[in-house]
Amino acid sequence: MASSRTAEQRPPDGTTTAPPDNPMMNPGTLIAGRFEIEGLAAKGGMGLVYRARDRQTGQPVALKVRRPEARSQDTERLLREAQVLSELRHPGIAAYLGHGRLPEGQIFLAMEWVQGEDLAKRLE
Repeated sequence: MASSRTAEQRPPDGTTTAPPDNPMMNPGTLIAGRFEIEGLAAKGGMGLVYRARDRQTGQPVALKVRRPEARSQDTERLLREAQVLSELRHPGIAAYLGHGRLPEGQIFLAMEWVQGEDLAKRLE
């Protein structure tokens, strides 16, 4: 049964029970043999962010996935983001954990899950 939760009614972990835009990203799906999807956390113009669990560490992870219909420059941008993030180390920046391609060809970027207030809501 579909949930009627809104973004304001999300559970404390930040996920939603709304159906994913990509059926291959259902809760329990394992990505790259390491990241287990827990739920959809956010949607943006270029991609989706899922909360996942890193099976190697047990820690929560943010998994950014490019939308299938995104433009090629969006793919390049996400790859560039992954490259830059992999080279940065700072307490104010979410840690890079890995990136790759899903079986469907979409790019994903795995990074540290940072629990907190939604910036867009904060700026309203």
